[in-house]
Amino acid sequence: MGKFEIEFKWAVYFIILLFVWFYMEKFLGLHDQHVKWEGLFSFLIILPQALLYHFALKDKKYNYYQGNISWKQAFFSGAILSLVIAGLSPVVSYTATAFVSPDLMENLRQQSGASVDVYSANRFATNMLFSLLSNGIVIAAVIALVNKKRQN
Repeated sequence: MGKFEIEFKWAVYFIILLFVWFYMEKFLGLHDQHVKWEGLFSFLIILPQALLYHFALKDKKYNYYQGNISWKQAFFSGAILSLVIAGLSPVVSYTATAFVSPDLMENLRQQSGASVDVYSANRFATNMLFSLLSNGIVIAAVIALVNKKRQN
């Protein structure tokens, strides 16, 4: 586990970020009276996600690779981070839809007029998993360019 200790640490930070983000959405009324803006606001998590990946890869660069990291090493680390985050995401989605905001799916259905299949806890969990994984891989590739050792 020592090889991926940094990725696991930052994955936990990211899960905490997801919980804070979800509570912030609820606090701002995006789970009830302003539910129509929830999708747009949820998209904005990409900004703190990119920042977190930057710090995670910087941590890996200096505390594992002693300040010398290639793009391939940084990307691999970011990809592992994405996989761990995606693996932990069902815990977040279940907790969020079952305990924090159990009416969210119903409110989204009512606002959009969509069927039960479109907005369900299972679909929410699946979308979150694949979104975190795909966004994470793309962000990892870009941030790896920033964090790699500059060659002269």
